[in-house]
Amino acid sequence: MTSSEGLFPTEQEVRAETNPSRKAVLAAMLRITEGRSEQNMSVAGLAREAGIDRAKLTTGAVKDLGERMKAIAAAKDEAQTPREAALMAEVAKQKAAADEAKVAAKEAKQEAQGWRDTADTLALTVAALHSDLKKAETRIDMLNKQLKSQAERFKELQGGAAGKAGIRLIGR
Repeated sequence: MTSSEGLFPTEQEVRAETNPSRKAVLAAMLRITEGRSEQNMSVAGLAREAGIDRAKLTTGAVKDLGERMKAIAAAKDEAQTPREAALMAEVAKQKAAADEAKVAAKEAKQEAQGWRDTADTLALTVAALHSDLKKAETRIDMLNKQLKSQAERFKELQGGAAGKAGIRLIGR
């Protein structure tokens, strides 16, 4: 015997009921538990499905059926057979794996963003260094021209002074 055996209504139970209010509630409960109703598995949903006031299910003549519906709602999450228990365990395991995968994906996404940020920073640094290199090369070219000009001037000045003195410069 399972923990909810006798809890769920049957067609025979509905047919056997003589009280019209109870019969309507049992029929509504059967439709809800079999998934043939849009109502949720609750006392309020049962009242809507049966077309009666909710108070009748909580304090009135069919209070026992309201309590029964609460028990059914509580039992719906419990395994009724070993196979169902195994399937529920597998579903729980898969949900846990999915949750872990979501966390891992979020962490990977954050890490990837960190790498993108680092790459952007490096690209800006390389661009700045390239610009500095071009400026340095330009400055070196300018200094080389100035040095060459100064050297030529120095040679001219040296040659003119040596010529006047009658001195021959080495390397000329």
